Amino acid sequence: MIDLTDGDFDDTPLLAYPPISQVLQELHAVMPLLNYPQYEGALVSNGIIYVNSAAHIDRSFFADIIHMPEGAKKEEEENY
Repeated sequence: MIDLTDGDFDDTPLLAYPPISQVLQELHAVMPLLNYPQYEGALVSNGIIYVNSAAHIDRSFFADIIHMPEGAKKEEEENY
């Protein structure tokens, strides 16, 4: 995440979050057997475009909608 605030605005920082595709590629580099990039289409089609979009989603969403196995969900939550 990058603070893009230039100081001329209020105290609320403007943050640039990485796109979900980048996060999935980084996870894939560390845990290739879980093949995280396969979930990009399902995540994007469900409105998860940037990593901050996934931060407060119930774990059941990843199982029921995205169809991630239990091990992949745990790893993703711990890393991001």
